[in-house]
Amino acid sequence: MRYFLIGGGLFGILALSLYFAVVTWIDLGEVSLGWFGWLTMIVGSLMALGLGGGLMALVFYSARRGHDDAHHDQGVFRLSSVENEPEPDPDPISDPKSERGRDNRRKNDDA
Repeated sequence: MRYFLIGGGLFGILALSLYFAVVTWIDLGEVSLGWFGWLTMIVGSLMALGLGGGLMALVFYSARRGHDDAHHDQGVFRLSSVENEPEPDPDPISDPKSERGRDNRRKNDDA
């Protein structure tokens, strides 16, 4: 159920952004783009794709060559385990060893 809500919310955001993109595109009307505008748009798109592809290639290269193993072995990315956490303080009301716990038991025994 949770995944359907998340997916529905994301789909709603996508639909809303597409709606505003289409409305803005229609409201702009006739816009001419010169050769320099087309050139810069193509070069910028190719550079963005190249940068994304290059970074993904570096991620795969690093993972396959084992460059990340040293950091993982040192425990840099490990979550703290439950064993290392200190014991919580006992609740003084329900703990029979505490003064308040003994007083509450006496009151309940008398009733």
